[in-house]
Amino acid sequence: MKIYHYNRNGVYKGESEAKVDKRETEKSEDKETVYRIPAHATTVKPPSEKKGKVRVFDKETEVWSQVDDKTGLEFYDLETGRKIVATSFDFDETGYTNKKPQGVEFESWDADAEEWAVDLTKYLSSYRDQFVYAGIEVNDITIPTDDLTVSRITGARIKADLDPDFTFKWKVSGSFVDLTAEQIIAISDAIFNHIQNCFTAESGVSLDGLTTIQEVEEAFDTALSDVLGA
Repeated sequence: MKIYHYNRNGVYKGESEAKVDKRETEKSEDKETVYRIPAHATTVKPPSEKKGKVRVFDKETEVWSQVDDKTGLEFYDLETGRKIVATSFDFDETGYTNKKPQGVEFESWDADAEEWAVDLTKYLSSYRDQFVYAGIEVNDITIPTDDLTVSRITGARIKADLDPDFTFKWKVSGSFVDLTAEQIIAISDAIFNHIQNCFTAESGVSLDGLTTIQEVEEAFDTALSDVLGA
């Protein structure tokens, strides 16, 4: 007699021939053959194997069922977007989705739309900052526009406004140069205009009807081009 084995989760593992229980057979009044049915085994035949399914036995109802096999499938944490690979057929999907995030900044799970979405307002500000911090050229001098550099130039500008003979050592391409008060003022003004242009461009972008980060970038690029061409 065939018996069918399953693991502690009820998943089908294989079949074998049941062994005769000689002692129990001898005890039976009609000497009917008694077979040994070990733990996690049944005489109920499972259904045929199906792709993407596992056969699971319910000990209470003694019924086999075909269940989706999630083993090896990728899921993503709804809070962090972190990927996890399911290691069991009955992986608990609570708090996960099988939809892959784009992997961009300011992305979060939209429970209503059941998809990953980017906060386009925050993304627009972040995209603007890429231009703000890109640096500028003033009279063939490359000037970074990061916060620290802007702070230093602002400090030098205060001195230059008070003293027209003021000079300020500045490092350009590994070499030091003496910036005059006039140059410092020109650089300071250029930085101010550069930053202002970036913010003005951002203010001119309407997010109405925009749904992707690519559309946001294109809208900002157009707005900045209009500002610079004005």
